[in-house]
Amino acid sequence: MMKGWLLVISLVCLIIAAGLTVPALYSTPKNATNPAKFPLSPSDEEIVKALNFLKSREREDGEIGDPMTTAWAAMAFCSANADMGSIPSYLEKSIETLDPEKATDWERHALAIVACNGNPRNFGGIDFVEKIKSFYDGEQIGSKSLLNDDVWGIISLISCGVERDDPIIQNVRNYIIEHQNSDGGWGVGVAGGSDVDSTSATIMALISSGVDRDSSIIRKALNFLKEQQLDNGGFSCWGIENSASTSWAIMAISCAGEDPSKWIKNGNSPVDYLLSLQEDDGSFRWNETLDLNPEWMTSYAIPALLGKYYPVKIYYSSPVDTPPDTGTWEEYVKDEENYMTIPADVYPIPVETSKEEGTSSSSGSGAEWTGEESSYHHLQVETWTGYIRIEGKYRTIWEGSVTVADTTVIATNVSSNQTEEFYIPYPSVLGALIEASEKGGFNYTILYYPSWDALYVKSIDGDSDWWHYWVDYELPMVGCDKYKLTEDDREVLWGYVETWEAHVLKISVDKREVKTDEVFRVTVKDESNNPVSNATVHIDSYTFSTGPDGSVEAKIPKQGTYKVYAEKDGYVRSEKIKIEVKESALPGLIERLIQLIKSIIEFFLRILGIDC
Repeated sequence: MMKGWLLVISLVCLIIAAGLTVPALYSTPKNATNPAKFPLSPSDEEIVKALNFLKSREREDGEIGDPMTTAWAAMAFCSANADMGSIPSYLEKSIETLDPEKATDWERHALAIVACNGNPRNFGGIDFVEKIKSFYDGEQIGSKSLLNDDVWGIISLISCGVERDDPIIQNVRNYIIEHQNSDGGWGVGVAGGSDVDSTSATIMALISSGVDRDSSIIRKALNFLKEQQLDNGGFSCWGIENSASTSWAIMAISCAGEDPSKWIKNGNSPVDYLLSLQEDDGSFRWNETLDLNPEWMTSYAIPALLGKYYPVKIYYSSPVDTPPDTGTWEEYVKDEENYMTIPADVYPIPVETSKEEGTSSSSGSGAEWTGEESSYHHLQVETWTGYIRIEGKYRTIWEGSVTVADTTVIATNVSSNQTEEFYIPYPSVLGALIEASEKGGFNYTILYYPSWDALYVKSIDGDSDWWHYWVDYELPMVGCDKYKLTEDDREVLWGYVETWEAHVLKISVDKREVKTDEVFRVTVKDESNNPVSNATVHIDSYTFSTGPDGSVEAKIPKQGTYKVYAEKDGYVRSEKIKIEVKESALPGLIERLIQLIKSIIEFFLRILGIDC
């Protein structure tokens, strides 16, 4: 996907991959000299603004960005006891987007369901507890090469009300502990090096499953985090400091019973660093340099600053009265073997019991569940037909119309280095690229970053590492696999440009048909319709340079059909426009007049008897 998500992320995905080649950029928190209080309360200005930002991004159907970001946003709202709006109904509708073979999809969705006061045992006609347990192989959950699906498996099952002494939780917990690295941390995979994100999530999972926060296991993990803290107080992942890793680290520190505002490095705490990234509109940036997927980053920051951690709420299977105003349950579970009490900042959720069995269909979900693993299937997949253009480093790789529905993606897992299949059950930007490759005969390489659940387009037709994408000249802040194409989308553009702050050139002409040597105007703008000066306009072998207003006057001396396009460093080249240059009528008229005059002169010379 684009170099900026992922960035994608879509996410997302590309942010992480890009981080492998970009050095960390260190900044000084705005409030380093005046450490922030911790934890904040839902009424504090920072939290109010952050919540309002998320609410402003909520669509009428409840979606905030995409299904994945909406799930994290639900947990953020829950942590602040804020109104969920239409998110619960959206979560039910978006069940159809979950990959039946990917445990983390169901784990994340279950956490969001509980956050919305939903019943995970019967949501949209599906028992999410049994679905998650179906990924258990007797030792671990999901892929044997990964740990993140085990970590979030524990967190989600605990959130769904499964007792921590459940055999699956205990066995998975032991599996995770066995794979703790010598430095005290964990990686995404069983053979991967430790990173902040994985270690932070694992701390939350182990403590929620009963591991004593004072145990050597947790102490070693905290020491790893301490060693990873940067001079600005924040944390990084794959070499880039960012708000997401810092938010998760803050949550892990809080979960372990410590105060993250007292984790001081060079006079700065993680809380200071995180707050330094909040914008005036309440959103949180990815880091000081990049503002990528603010809905996602803000969804992480809210529970972190409130001193909450995952799971933000625990489902309780017995009907109860309305919980206290504090929204907490003094003591959820206590272990007889010196395990910690979970001060869960959670409370039981009243349950509507149901004895219905058999097949049920979630309203509008397009999915059906019969109680058997193999019975989940998509009844209908939408299609998208539109235009796609792929601009490489030196040339246009391909452009044309494609039709895309669901897509099976083959990608290399960066943690296990194994090739895996991923199913996208809707028309996506990544699916459009794959369909274009089949038509155009070019190759591509896709990587999967499991800790971010992100697919990243590494290369297209040999051009590597700096791919971005736009839809109708807008830069989405989700991964290319997460962007669902709809009838409102007309064109997908993939562009290669070696910069994070990528832009696109657009070109227009005031005339599509001109005469030879006739002046016409070419205008070059960026994706936001701002004029672009000093852009090179190519008209076959002729070149021109745009002025301050983004335009230039051009004329062509020879007739023919010409392609007009623009290029500039730091920009994806423009589309190509055809113009017709026809022979001017004036030169022909002059030629005929000359012939007429010549004939008249010859006539008079013959009359005069002069040999011509």
